[in-house]
Amino acid sequence: MRLPQKLIAFFRTPDLTTQGARDLFRLLTWENLSQVRLLTWISVLIMVALAAAGCFVVFVLGFGQGKDLTLETLPMRFLWLAGALVFLWLVKGPTSPRDVRSFHNQACLAIACMAQIMGAVQAGFSFESGPGLSVYVMIVMVVAAFLKVKFPLSLALYLPGCLTLFMIVRLKDYTGVHIQADLINAFITTLLAVLLSQIIYTRKVREYLDMGMIQEQREKFRRLSFIDPLTGIPNRRFLDQALSDEWRRATRNRGQLSAIMVDVDHFKIYNDTYGHLEGDQCLIRVARALEECLTRTGDTLARYGGEEFAALLPQTPASGAGKVAEKMRQAVEKLGIENKDSPQGRLTISLGVTCQTPQKQKDPAMLIESADQALYKAKQNGRNRLFLVD
Repeated sequence: MRLPQKLIAFFRTPDLTTQGARDLFRLLTWENLSQVRLLTWISVLIMVALAAAGCFVVFVLGFGQGKDLTLETLPMRFLWLAGALVFLWLVKGPTSPRDVRSFHNQACLAIACMAQIMGAVQAGFSFESGPGLSVYVMIVMVVAAFLKVKFPLSLALYLPGCLTLFMIVRLKDYTGVHIQADLINAFITTLLAVLLSQIIYTRKVREYLDMGMIQEQREKFRRLSFIDPLTGIPNRRFLDQALSDEWRRATRNRGQLSAIMVDVDHFKIYNDTYGHLEGDQCLIRVARALEECLTRTGDTLARYGGEEFAALLPQTPASGAGKVAEKMRQAVEKLGIENKDSPQGRLTISLGVTCQTPQKQKDPAMLIESADQALYKAKQNGRNRLFLVD
């Protein structure tokens, strides 16, 4: 890749979605506001100190040298103090990136532009007594280092200060080699500031995209950690979390919470007869059949372990949970899966059903224990049936 192409690739800002652009705008504006507010407070303290020192030297100590310069710069310093205090008052509102609005961005850019213009005025009035560019260069580079602005907005932000300096030199009719050199330096400083802002902005965009990809991968892995890899339904870890959440919700609402424990009857015999691959396919079909029996959004089905499944039914009384359990039993029976070496000759399930009114002092695990005891009763009573504990 040739050098011009490398430079273009380096400065090219990656594409963002509409929502991504909005989120990045809020984030960068929030960062700009935080940093510019800090710089503004520092500048207010410096301006007050400089104004007080100038007045003390000229009017109290009576030093005539520099009196004209002090009188010329005092109005500018008071103007900056007024503008800075207005800015600090206007942008005190947002407490997080979510609260940021376009107005905050405009106020931030306005105070940054004003700072550079004031620095240019200070530099312009200082040219008579020798090179006075240092204040302007310092302000421009400090703003560029802390402000994340993309091109061409950065160009519009830094040019007014440079043009102001050129106009003052023109109106004052300054001459001399050092004046020309300072003007060239001011122009180069402006270009460097534009370049620096673009580099910082591009880096921020790439960091934002990288962070988004990392968060997306984390969320993907988090979701995968809650999914049973064989059946594709939630696993026991997800069930434990759902049980804790639903228990707290039912405690607040004083509602009922039901649980169903499901066990595939004689599944070891099925595995021994047909093999583990067929056993896996059998569990997948059973999971699909059970899942189709849960029609409400808040209901949860999970693989509890091996050939066991569990379901949580929020805001469901015992009678309703019993109906869902019977529907599950019939759904698996209708699959017609052969299990010739079992007593029934076909694949069936046993179910334990329980319903409780959660209380804060009780352990949520009691619900699953109760459903598991009901399942044990169903298996004791001959399997392919449900047992309900209210």
